[in-house]
Amino acid sequence: MIVDGHCDTLWAAAREGRDWIQRGCRGHADLPRFLEAGVNIQFMAIFSDPAHQGPGYALKALEMIERFYSGIERASREGLAATGVVLRRSDVRRARGGFWGLLSIEGGEAVGRSIEALLAFFRLGVRAMGLVWNHRNPLADGVWDDAGGGLTPFGKEVVRVMQEVGMIVDVSHLSERGFWDVIRVSRAPVIASHSNARALCDHPRNLTDPQLRALADTGGVVGITFCPAFLSAGGKAGIERVVDHIEHAVAVAGAGAVGLGSDFDGFDGTVPGLEDVTGLSALADALRARGFTPDEVAMIMGENWARLLERALPE
Repeated sequence: MIVDGHCDTLWAAAREGRDWIQRGCRGHADLPRFLEAGVNIQFMAIFSDPAHQGPGYALKALEMIERFYSGIERASREGLAATGVVLRRSDVRRARGGFWGLLSIEGGEAVGRSIEALLAFFRLGVRAMGLVWNHRNPLADGVWDDAGGGLTPFGKEVVRVMQEVGMIVDVSHLSERGFWDVIRVSRAPVIASHSNARALCDHPRNLTDPQLRALADTGGVVGITFCPAFLSAGGKAGIERVVDHIEHAVAVAGAGAVGLGSDFDGFDGTVPGLEDVTGLSALADALRARGFTPDEVAMIMGENWARLLERALPE
């Protein structure tokens, strides 16, 4: 099973004027390439682009959600593949055949200061949310905020409500203080959908070893991202550097806490060997070559995410 914890394909395809369910030569991913790569579940980001501003965040989120559902429906009508939407635990088992998307908001700006808006997005099928995208919002501070503040009282309420209804809290992009606030108030697994090991690349978007261990203690998963800036200080890295980050995260947090969080279509450039999503088989080969067992490779490529979803999603 292959599960990827983060991609920005819905946002990038609209920006670039391409159809995400048709094969193209631009970007890192589209539905035909997801299928070719054997991706079973793909977290599809609903990105709160800072250009949206104010009420525009929610409007653009709704447009991306509609773009996702209409694409899934067209793919089904056109017989492209078995496709579906992950909404509950039973869907995870069904997703072992075909391609299934899981909607995840990237940036709590989309919900503003409204718990009702959060619950409305849940009703529309959103099953995960990153609380911030780099900068302060009504929920928390991001990694680029000088004050380095944590969760606001509203942010703590959002975490509580999300976990009550079966929506997964994502700490990627969150300030370090905010991360620890989430760990303290959480009663369910927490994820970092697309973050790497700060011990190997000292970037604020990456997690320290204590953070990796704390995330694992919640039953959570860190999705190792292919973004070059998070792989090496010089911003140049190949597939072996991705394996380095996976290897380090496994050594610190355990093989059950590490998965993929590609961030495909969310960064410029490519990683040699992982130019697009169809390179995932090469990553599995590289893990085996590094000495990971078949069970460990299966866990990292998707089974860890599947386990988490079967625990955290609604019945």
